[in-house]
Amino acid sequence: MDGTVIKKEADKIEWKPDSISHPDSRFALLLLNNESPRHYDQKAMEIFQDLWTRAKLRVCIDGGTNFILRDSSILRPDIISGDFDSVTPETLSYFKSKGSLIIPTPDQDETDFTKALKIVLSRVKEEQSILDVILAVNTLGGRPDHLLSNFHTLHGFVDETPVLLYDIGSSLSWVLKEGTRHVIHLTRNDSSSSFRHWCSLIPLTGDAIVSTQGLKWNLNQSTLKFGTFISTSNELDPNSSSVEVISNKNILWSMKDYLYTQ
Repeated sequence: MDGTVIKKEADKIEWKPDSISHPDSRFALLLLNNESPRHYDQKAMEIFQDLWTRAKLRVCIDGGTNFILRDSSILRPDIISGDFDSVTPETLSYFKSKGSLIIPTPDQDETDFTKALKIVLSRVKEEQSILDVILAVNTLGGRPDHLLSNFHTLHGFVDETPVLLYDIGSSLSWVLKEGTRHVIHLTRNDSSSSFRHWCSLIPLTGDAIVSTQGLKWNLNQSTLKFGTFISTSNELDPNSSSVEVISNKNILWSMKDYLYTQ
């Protein structure tokens, strides 16, 4: 396994989420404000600290910055953005003195998450940096409107550097672009007697005609639509090393977090 998380070809995109844990992986890390990750156990905190340390660009969104301040062993964020209705002035002042770039984004027509992604993509373009993915953590929170808003943001950036929502120890989610064959490579502990990892495919823009390989319950030109049928609580085929998905519409792919939990 190398550090390449995503590989694009003319008619195919290959995903290797396992590569995020590779030392050479190229990603930006965004810490959202959907309640600071107080629920993280020790293992999850170790994972977060590892990701934060290895990220090519570290970004805190509004109140997520308060969490970073609590642990002096965590590196300072490169950028802090948001409308700043949650972060304390003392926190902003402290990190400004440490060299963090403070970017207010007061526009209320877009979420802080959306505005932060625009900042990241602009900076990457200006510096001619190379990122495989943007990893947004602490994205589920406790509010369904925030969750749906995050999915809406993902959909809006489907043509940009891929954005993955990562709830450490719980799930990985990202958008599979329409009209492209997606191959999601899986690495698992073959010594495990049971490999039951859930996954789901959710339509985002009306009827989606979807075909899959590598799932316990594969879809064959199946129509996914709210009010009729969507594929939730599906499972990865324990005998397959990859999943293939093709859809005529953008769909949300979610799966159990197995990167650090096998």
